[in-house]
Amino acid sequence: MFVRVKKIGGYEYLYLVENVREGGRHVQRVIKSLGRRDEVENSGLLDGLIASAARHSRRSIVLSSFYRGELAEVRRRSIGPDLVFGHLWRETGCQAVLRRHRPGRGSPGSNRRVGTRRSASCSSRVG
Repeated sequence: MFVRVKKIGGYEYLYLVENVREGGRHVQRVIKSLGRRDEVENSGLLDGLIASAARHSRRSIVLSSFYRGELAEVRRRSIGPDLVFGHLWRETGCQAVLRRHRPGRGSPGSNRRVGTRRSASCSSRVG
């Protein structure tokens, strides 16, 4: 469901609309006419409707609690693709295979590049 704005004459009107499937095609069906946009905005109807609907949305509840400062602070650590790939590189045995075949070359995380072909063949040997 969503709110659609439709201009008729010199006024904009708000409608609560849903998408439905009728006869094999999608159509929009008006559930409720909310009225003229300027009147609806001035009355606070939309704000009340949004607040009421937000009480039933998990995402909204979490965000509202966050903005009010009601959530405990969570410590997070960012790990990038390099760290993840380096870990997988060691876990899958690719590092050892490449060291046997190409002595003196580095592993992910070092400043040396490893050929894509070798990496792909290494991953196909795992599992």
